[in-house]
Amino acid sequence: MFHVLRKVKNPTNPLIYIVDQNAGYRKILYACFHALNYTNLQTFETCEACNESNEIPDIIILDHSMKEYHISGLDFLVSKRSKYSNTHFLFFSSDASIDVAVRSIKWGASDYFIKSKKGLEQLIHRMDTLIKSYRTIRRKKIVYNAAVVSLGMFSLIFVIAILIYNTL
Repeated sequence: MFHVLRKVKNPTNPLIYIVDQNAGYRKILYACFHALNYTNLQTFETCEACNESNEIPDIIILDHSMKEYHISGLDFLVSKRSKYSNTHFLFFSSDASIDVAVRSIKWGASDYFIKSKKGLEQLIHRMDTLIKSYRTIRRKKIVYNAAVVSLGMFSLIFVIAILIYNTL
């Protein structure tokens, strides 16, 4: 499966929003991720409440099925994709419809998991993969930037040496 690697602002402690109308699932997800040392977590009962936040999260874990509210998780994704262009949307939903899962991925969700013990394990694994992938890319970028700076310094020293040689 092809996954878009979006930038994570703080790979050591990413800002994670958990959006689910079910308080039990919000508590479970919060406890699981907190136990894995993801401590920058915020929970919301509705997409509207999530939308009121001024921060841009790195990851939003949300339920598609928000039957009691005016907006579903997919509707929220579609309406906020441009605002949250660097945010990973991970669906954790009781809606097992293949159609909903496919539409979610088409509209930019990073993944879609069914609420179950196995789905929770897959969600946790996917979160770790996202963060580790970004950390690896970030390390490679730091090494590349250091090499570019070193090459730039070498070039500068070389130019200075030529100028000194030409003035002798």
